Amino acid sequence: MTTIAVSRTEIACDQQATHSSGYKLKVQTKVHWFHNPQIYPKPFFLGFAGSLEDAHSIIEWFANPIGKPPKTRYNEYIILTEDKKIFTFANPLSWVEIVEPFYSIGTGAAYALGALHAGKTPKEAVNIASKCDPSTGMGTKSFSFEKKEKGP
Repeated sequence: MTTIAVSRTEIACDQQATHSSGYKLKVQTKVHWFHNPQIYPKPFFLGFAGSLEDAHSIIEWFANPIGKPPKTRYNEYIILTEDKKIFTFANPLSWVEIVEPFYSIGTGAAYALGALHAGKTPKEAVNIASKCDPSTGMGTKSFSFEKKEKGP
């Protein structure tokens, strides 16, 4: 699957996708930048863990939210907003705010969360998860509003 770790100022992801057959491939990113006031009043980063196909349909809906969002069965999403809020969801119409200072999703989430509790940055946490979780790896990308990055 993947690992995505987030703090109030940074979100990081690995770049490995794992096919159901076990084949591993590198993807550009699992974090996307949005500024769509129809969805949230401030710019935000959206990260996903799970099916690439399901994630693609959600990403398209976030870019152009017409009608009901597509349903996904095996995905989990995480959001970091410019106003430093963290949300997670499985259903794009029902976000859950995370009150802790950081959070992680994906198969390597427990490893990343432990690293975050130990004081590591989200990028460092994903790198640590990639050493322990066979479904996490092939590089790490991080994004933040302080760096004015808007993702690929």
